[in-house]
Amino acid sequence: MRVIADWQRMKALNRFGLFKFLAMTETQLLAQAPAMFCLIGKEGISNTIDAGRLLARIWIELNSLGLAVHPYYVLTDQLIRMDSDGLPVDMIDRMADVRHRLPAIIGTGQNEMLHMLLRVGLPKRAVPRSKRLPLERVYSDRS
Repeated sequence: MRVIADWQRMKALNRFGLFKFLAMTETQLLAQAPAMFCLIGKEGISNTIDAGRLLARIWIELNSLGLAVHPYYVLTDQLIRMDSDGLPVDMIDRMADVRHRLPAIIGTGQNEMLHMLLRVGLPKRAVPRSKRLPLERVYSDRS
């Protein structure tokens, strides 16, 4: 990952199709996921902020249960880019097909959207946990 951390290097490697290889490996990890969690909610900026807050609580709770969590935002990002004309032309048809099929796959209703997709499972090895302070030490409500 250090090799591709530099954006100029990554840009050059993408000319040789590295992005396709990386996307393929991400897709394989997704297909092999022990469990998937879809955060679905109403469309709109305030609902997206609420979804982000809920996501933080869910992620922390899953980690406290000893589960590993890996976010996949690419799908949501591409759908949002499609709406804002920020999607590369060669991806528009593919993403239009995804948008058409997605409600049947994840159960979104009218005016709902996928806010985040999480891959969830048991970690294969012990991972270092964040050194966060207990909430009581960093927050108090004086009201």
